[in-house]
Amino acid sequence: MEIGANAFSNNRELISVIMPSTVRRIDDYAFSGCEKVTQFSIPAKTEYIGAGAFADCKALTAFELPEAITEIPENCFSKASLTEMHIGPQVTKIGANAFENCHGLENVYFYGNTAPTIESGAFQNVHVTIHTYEGTEGFDSQTNEFISVSPDMSPSMVYAPPVDTGEEDKVYQTEAPETSADAPEDTTVTEEEKQETEKQTTIVTPSEKPVTTSAPSQGTTGSANVILIVVIAILALLVGVFATLFFVSRKK
Repeated sequence: MEIGANAFSNNRELISVIMPSTVRRIDDYAFSGCEKVTQFSIPAKTEYIGAGAFADCKALTAFELPEAITEIPENCFSKASLTEMHIGPQVTKIGANAFENCHGLENVYFYGNTAPTIESGAFQNVHVTIHTYEGTEGFDSQTNEFISVSPDMSPSMVYAPPVDTGEEDKVYQTEAPETSADAPEDTTVTEEEKQETEKQTTIVTPSEKPVTTSAPSQGTTGSANVILIVVIAILALLVGVFATLFFVSRKK
């Protein structure tokens, strides 16, 4: 299973993502620009992460690389808010601009014995310390104005890749509208809102049809009462007229 290129790109309402354990690929720029997501739950058996997959995720503060990932591609985390990164020994390459402008990134922990290839601008505009085991080879040529290396990791420190959550389906959450505690609650219900509520609460089962009952309208009942009173008054008037004519004719 894969999440396609640009699948959720620039979705600014997405706040959290839990992926099913069957996901094996996250393609190019799949979640780029999801600026409210703070953390992604990545399946342990994910094998591929594409270029720019999490670029411009400005609220992203933590990320765990699955054990099968051997390359952090170009622009993968650019402009994210990562503060530290743990890179397993299986990673052999960090692509160009992979962590560009991650200004909060200060510490990277590398758990291998041989430095990965770090392409140009991988840590552009980031002042990061890469922590390694003593004796790790290949970092001498990697030191520059943005990268310093510190062989201060204890041999007891080992890489802990993510584990599966057991989720079978994606879970996406979108941000709920904000409400102000000081604002008075509007309890007015319009006719359109009432009709919409009735639609949302109608329950239909396969063997039943929704039954709608209509209460008599108050306006209609009032009009019927007025008409009835008028008819009675006319009948009473006619009875009086006929009675008067009857008595007058008897006198004659």
